[in-house]
Amino acid sequence: MCDFEEFLFECKHSVVKLKSYCHFARNDPNHQGFGVKVLRRSWKQHGRICDDCTMKA
Repeated sequence: MCDFEEFLFECKHSVVKLKSYCHFARNDPNHQGFGVKVLRRSWKQHGRICDDCTMKA
């Protein structure tokens, strides 16, 4: 199971980033994991907007 983290911004957008590879993805040369994806943690980013909204402002 590959572990992911989610970052929730004030602009209501979210970004999901890889935290750690699963066993199969670590051993695959292209790091392709086709197993279960697990969201381990969600982080609220108080007072911050995402990079896309920052570029538009």
